[in-house]
Amino acid sequence: MNGFLGGVFGKGLDENIRLAYEWLVENYNDGDEIFIFGFSRGAYTARSLAGLIAKLRVLKPGSPIRITQLYDRYKRGNEEKIWRLAELESSGNLQNITTEEEWLLEDVVNSWPFRRWSRLQLGQPCAEIRLG
Repeated sequence: MNGFLGGVFGKGLDENIRLAYEWLVENYNDGDEIFIFGFSRGAYTARSLAGLIAKLRVLKPGSPIRITQLYDRYKRGNEEKIWRLAELESSGNLQNITTEEEWLLEDVVNSWPFRRWSRLQLGQPCAEIRLG
């Protein structure tokens, strides 16, 4: 049943994005390249994760804000509230991702039936995202 609900309603999407971001926080080192792949629903998750990273960058391990708090604030779309909790921009708790980072995104699951209800800040499908 969970596979069905995941396929039809996107159940589990938030958890998958948070788990992937948490893994990245624990394993990313300055200068690493980030490659994100996904197929079908996984591609939608990959695109959502890329949007999260492009907007918020990557926390350093041990940052004072929990990933769940950061993700929930990001999902609501209120940028002021995203950073207010720990003053992350000036605290040194974000990884240094340079403007040279490039994101190649293939068009993914554009026809997801409940996309209009999604509050994720995905933007429009594009061939490339450049941070900066």
